[in-house]
Amino acid sequence: MFFRKIKQRQKKERDEDHFLQKCAEKINARIKTVAGMMTKKTENISASKKKIGLVFFCLLFGSASIYIMIKTVVNVNIKSKRVIIQPIRIPKNIGRSKDWYVTMSDSEIKNIQKLAHEYQKLMDSADFKTTTK
Repeated sequence: MFFRKIKQRQKKERDEDHFLQKCAEKINARIKTVAGMMTKKTENISASKKKIGLVFFCLLFGSASIYIMIKTVVNVNIKSKRVIIQPIRIPKNIGRSKDWYVTMSDSEIKNIQKLAHEYQKLMDSADFKTTTK
């Protein structure tokens, strides 16, 4: 029985590896297809045009990201021309002890411990017989 479980586990792992390998192959095939399409589209563009396009791309998205960062950190009220810094909220559970979420009474905890001990005795006394085919 023990060896059967090991063999089943090994078969399951092989099946999972085979599935992941197929997924990786499909992803690689899709990447190659897209790369081929992009190469065909950019064949007729000269290197200088590609560099100019890259510079404009970097300027556009770089300035947009800097604008978003500034906008999230500093909020300027145009009417009063004041700079408002957004507050940082601290989670409520910071500074509490590790057992702050336990709200059981001592009698409830003892009852749970008693039930766990009885379950342990039951499991220790059980006679598990396995049938093999």
